[in-house]
Amino acid sequence: MSDYTSSSFVHMLKALSSSLRLKDVLEAVVVQFNQIGGGAKVAVFLSDNDSLSLKLMNARGYSEASIDQMRILSFQAESLLKQVVQKRQAMYSADLKQATDISASIMGREGSKAQIGLPLIASNLLVGAILLDISDLNVLERMEALKYLSEVASQSIANAILFGRSEYERERL
Repeated sequence: MSDYTSSSFVHMLKALSSSLRLKDVLEAVVVQFNQIGGGAKVAVFLSDNDSLSLKLMNARGYSEASIDQMRILSFQAESLLKQVVQKRQAMYSADLKQATDISASIMGREGSKAQIGLPLIASNLLVGAILLDISDLNVLERMEALKYLSEVASQSIANAILFGRSEYERERL
């Protein structure tokens, strides 16, 4: 995070917590991770614990073929996100030959040098995950900042989901 000033990092945090509308929060997550990832391709998934899958909610920079491949990823699908979900920790793959099937396919199609997966965990519950495909390996030096930003994103997303549910219930009454 050495190339980020504290004011730019505070700006990122403000952007993530500036709305309670889920659509706005997901867009802010994509924009902020794209920025800190040096123009990385970013995909945000929400967890569907009933069907044991991750559902693509917003993405930036990916080709249509990659987006189609990522629309719904089973928790057991051979991708970097499988490991992220199982271990509930940030992981990365910087070797196309060692990457799992889906990750290798996406990395090859997108011309990525590495792929980063970040869990979205709020109140000890899996909310979702973030996938970044990067072309600059120097981004890997920002892993701590990415992890911290994903923690803030997790809370912002969880709050937006709760707010949306309460608005729905309020309107129902």
